[in-house]
Amino acid sequence: MADSADGPNERQSRASYLLDGRRVTLADLLRNGLLKEGERLTFRRPRVGETHHATVTSKGFIRLEDGEEFRSPSKAATVAVGYGTFDGWEAWQVDDLRLLTELRQQLLDQAAEDADPAETDGERPTSVRPSERHTRLKKARELAEAGQPQSLTVQELLGWWGATGRGLVNELIEAELANHSLITSPGFDKVPLTATVELVKAAEEEAPEDIQVGVPAPTASSAPDKESRENGLTVGTLPSALGGVVSVKPTATFEEVITLMALHDFSQLPVLAGPHNLRGAVSWKSIARARHADPDAPPSPRRSWTHATSATTTT
Repeated sequence: MADSADGPNERQSRASYLLDGRRVTLADLLRNGLLKEGERLTFRRPRVGETHHATVTSKGFIRLEDGEEFRSPSKAATVAVGYGTFDGWEAWQVDDLRLLTELRQQLLDQAAEDADPAETDGERPTSVRPSERHTRLKKARELAEAGQPQSLTVQELLGWWGATGRGLVNELIEAELANHSLITSPGFDKVPLTATVELVKAAEEEAPEDIQVGVPAPTASSAPDKESRENGLTVGTLPSALGGVVSVKPTATFEEVITLMALHDFSQLPVLAGPHNLRGAVSWKSIARARHADPDAPPSPRRSWTHATSATTTT
């Protein structure tokens, strides 16, 4: 627990920081004395007979037995197991068998006690003080765990943060929900403001029998991570078919071709004489052949790619 010698202003500042729309991290638990460097963490999975161990680093990361370190408890759990989706806060426990989520709850409860209504009311216009919002979210989690999730409209949910519409407040809401291992079903950002959503527990584990045979297990970079928001591909991020084709001219140099292929991670490039006159394609193989045919060629000779592309020319 935090040092009781902290002054009221410091406690109020910390309370506002923790209750005002940010995800609690292991570093927060370290700073407040709820975890210590080198502390042993255990992830027990009795249903499949597995136990995984880790330790807490000085920076608030989780170090697995193979030395890999992760800021996110969820990603650390996924990598330790090798597949699946886990809420790491519900997975890892300390030696006294308390889960990380219990330590996080202890920290948030203390922050709610230290919150100063006068200070927090002045920070952002809102109909619900951060400490009161914390109480509501804590109650919502209890209901979700009992199988009786709380229902409310999106407008009512936004009102807890003093908002009348969605936008920048979305990330604040998601962060505070995550601090209580909650999500909305359906997603509050996917339905109309008048729609009703439920506050439910975030998914903890994808069972082994649900893993598709032949599908590679998630890696540390592909596994879902509740601690860091990652944006996937959308239609807007796909390149337009009308945006043109990356190509080279017949007079392109070795240096130009190799640079383009390396930058775009291409295995070959079309060779165009003008916008519509396809002369062939140049590949890593054709470059090697051209270099082999003329070992004394300078690093960037001006040359025609006619014979270099003969094996892949389209007619």
